[in-house]
Amino acid sequence: MSIEYTQLKNHPDLEYFTDQDILVPEEYREKIRPLSKNSAEIFWKNNISSHNKHTMLLNEKDWFNELNLKEIAHWQEDWNSNNYSRITNVLRNHVSWEEDTIVYFCWNNFNIMETTWGVFTKYWINFLFDDEAPILISKEKNELFTFGPSDNIYFGCKG
Repeated sequence: MSIEYTQLKNHPDLEYFTDQDILVPEEYREKIRPLSKNSAEIFWKNNISSHNKHTMLLNEKDWFNELNLKEIAHWQEDWNSNNYSRITNVLRNHVSWEEDTIVYFCWNNFNIMETTWGVFTKYWINFLFDDEAPILISKEKNELFTFGPSDNIYFGCKG
C-alpha cells in the first residue's frame, strides 16, 4: 500500500512549524508530510506495534522493548532556549545518514510525520511539541532515536 498524506497547512499542530520564534521556512515545511490517519495506523502497525497505540504503552510484546537503547543526550535545555545546533550535532554524530534519507517521526498510531533526515536534524525542536517518547525511524536504516519525556534522547538499533 502506498502512503497517503495530509497537508501540513491543515494539520492541527501546524503552529509548531510556523511560530515566529521557531519558524520552519516554507521550503522546509514542504518536506514535512503528515501521514493520513489511515496511513499512520498502517505504518504504526507495520513498524512500531501491532497492539499498542502510543509509545508510552509499548511493552514486552513489542520489538522496541528488546532494544538496548543508549542514552546519548538531554534535549530540554536546548529546546527551551531554541538552540538547535548541539542536538543536531549529537544526532548526526550517531549515524551517517544522507540528508535525503526519509525518516518518520512517530508520536502514536495516528500522528506520524515523514520528512528527511536533513530537515529533521535542522528543525528537531519543532517536532518535540509532544514529548511522550516519540520515535524517529527510517524504513531504510536499522538505527533509531527516541526522545524521552524526562529530557533524554536514546539511540538504538533494530534487528
